[in-house]
Amino acid sequence: MKRLSNFYLLLIVALLTPMFEAVAQTSTRAASDLVEMEMLMRVEQRAEALRARLLDLQMKEIELQDGLEDLDYQLRPENIQGALARVGSVRSMAELHNDLRTRLESEKGRVNKQLELLGSTRARLEAAIRDADQECVRLRKQPGLPPATDACQEGSGPAPGGGDSSSPACPR
Repeated sequence: MKRLSNFYLLLIVALLTPMFEAVAQTSTRAASDLVEMEMLMRVEQRAEALRARLLDLQMKEIELQDGLEDLDYQLRPENIQGALARVGSVRSMAELHNDLRTRLESEKGRVNKQLELLGSTRARLEAAIRDADQECVRLRKQPGLPPATDACQEGSGPAPGGGDSSSPACPR
C-alpha cells in the first residue's frame, strides 16, 4: 500500500510539474511587465517635467527679448535726449547723455548674455526631451506594454519651442 501511494504521489508530481513551471513563467513575465510599465511611466513623467521646464525657459526668453527691444528703443539718441530733458543736474548734458547710454548698453549686454545662456540651456533641454521620447518609444515597443496613444509617439510633431519636426515628441 505504501508503495502504491508513493507511486501515485510521484505520478501527481510528474504531471503537475509542467503546470507549476508555466505558472512560474507567467508570474515572472507579469513581474517583468510591471517593471517595464513603471519604467515607461517614469520616462513619460521625466519628459513631461522637461517640457514644463522648456516652457518656463521659453517664457523667460520672451520676457528678455521684450526687454531687449525696450532697451534698443531707449538707446535711440532722441529717446536718450528725451529722458534727460526733464533732468536737472550740475553735470553737463553730454556727460549725462554718455552715462545713460553706457548704463543702457551695459544692461543690453547683460540681457544678451542671459539670452545666450538660455539658448544653450534650451538646446540641452530639447536634446533631453528627444532622448526621453526615444526611450518612451523604445519601451512602448516591448511586448506586453500597451501601444502608444497620445504620448511619446514617433513623429507626432515638434517639441514645444519649435524643435525640429523629425524628432519624436510627446505632447502633453
